[in-house]
Amino acid sequence: MILIATTLAYLIGSIPSGFLIAKFYANVDIRKIGSGNIGASNIGKIFGQKGFILVSFFDGILKGTVPIITLKILEHDIATQIIVSIFLVIGHNWSIFLKLKGGRGLSTAMGTFLGFWLVPQMISISVIAFLWGWYFRRNIAPWIMLSFIIAAILTIYNEAPLEFQIQTISIAIIIIIKRLVANQEPFPINQSKIKTLALRLILDRDISDHDQWVSVVGIK
Repeated sequence: MILIATTLAYLIGSIPSGFLIAKFYANVDIRKIGSGNIGASNIGKIFGQKGFILVSFFDGILKGTVPIITLKILEHDIATQIIVSIFLVIGHNWSIFLKLKGGRGLSTAMGTFLGFWLVPQMISISVIAFLWGWYFRRNIAPWIMLSFIIAAILTIYNEAPLEFQIQTISIAIIIIIKRLVANQEPFPINQSKIKTLALRLILDRDISDHDQWVSVVGIK
C-alpha cells in the first residue's frame, strides 16, 4: 500500500502546473522566461497576480492539501500521510514529466502543511517568506529557505508529534537539496563551485545579479 501511495503521490506532485498553464494561456515555455522556474513566483512575475494565484492554487491546494485530506478521510495511518506529503514535494521538484526538472517546492509544501493544519509553520512561512521577503523586500528567495528551516525548528520546539518533526525537517532538506542541484544546470565556468553553491543556497541562482541571471535564463 505504501508503494502505491508514494508512487501516486510522486506522479501527482510531478504534474507541472505552472508549465502547463503558461503553455495553455500564452503558448510559452516558462522555463525559458524570467528566472526559468515553473513555480508560482516566476509565473506571477510574468503573468501577474492572477497567474500567481492560479498556480499557487494548483500547486498548493490541489497537489498538496487535497491528497492529505483524502488520506485522512480514507483513514490511512499518519505514517502513510507523512510519506505521501514528502513525495508530493519531491514530485513537484523533480517532475517525471519534465525530465526530472521542476519547481522549488514552496507551494506544494505549504499545501501539505495546510492539510495537516500545522498553523505555526504556515504562519512563520507566510510572515517570513511572503510578507517580509516578497512584499517588503521584493526578494523572496533567501527568505523561503530560512522560513522552512524555522518551520522545522518550531515543530521540534513545540514538541509536535515525531511524524510532523520528520515531515518538516525532510521538506526543509528537500528544498535545500533542490537549490543546490538546481535543475541540472552546469556550473558557470568563470566562477568557483563553492561560490555557485553558496549563491544557489542563499539566492536560488548562480550569480548575484538578479537582472543578469534572468536575462541569461531567457537565452538558454
